[in-house]
Amino acid sequence: MGATLAAHSFLADETTTFDPPSMGATSSANFAIQQPDREHVWQKTGESLESITIGGTSYLKVAGSPSRFEKTSCPGTNFTPSAVSYIMIVSQQARNVEYDGQTYAFDVPSWYEGSTGEATVSDGRLASLTLHVRIPTEDGVVQSTAFTYSAFNSDPKIEAPPADRVVEAHNPVVPCPSGSASASGS
Repeated sequence: MGATLAAHSFLADETTTFDPPSMGATSSANFAIQQPDREHVWQKTGESLESITIGGTSYLKVAGSPSRFEKTSCPGTNFTPSAVSYIMIVSQQARNVEYDGQTYAFDVPSWYEGSTGEATVSDGRLASLTLHVRIPTEDGVVQSTAFTYSAFNSDPKIEAPPADRVVEAHNPVVPCPSGSASASGS
């Protein structure tokens, strides 16, 4: 996973499902990552969502206004792209790792008891990562999140939207972490 984390950019596709399916809708998204702190996300299912994060500043597409973004600034916040954070968690917390010649299988007991995952590698880099998180409910719900990775070091351009398409977020959907001042006035 080190070679994947060392790439200065890559693309990721993500799909999340639930078992039983009645416990949640399937969702999918595309990610463009520029290390160390830039991420552009397009949610492909459900309510349309697009977000751009650059360091401590996030831009979230305004619902019902496809050309506008709400800006939330959280100075002093260290941002790790979500597609990267999953890799980091697995590389630090995977236990009982087994390799069958094609796929790595592992446990991630630090999440919830019974949480597992699989990963495949191609050309020395992570090609896919699937996590099965067993949520402690009466029904034993399992949330599976699968990532596929590609286009390493392809340099996708992740930049803030043009200023004329940005409005300050007064009630941000994702508030700043506690202890961080918001420059957005929220």
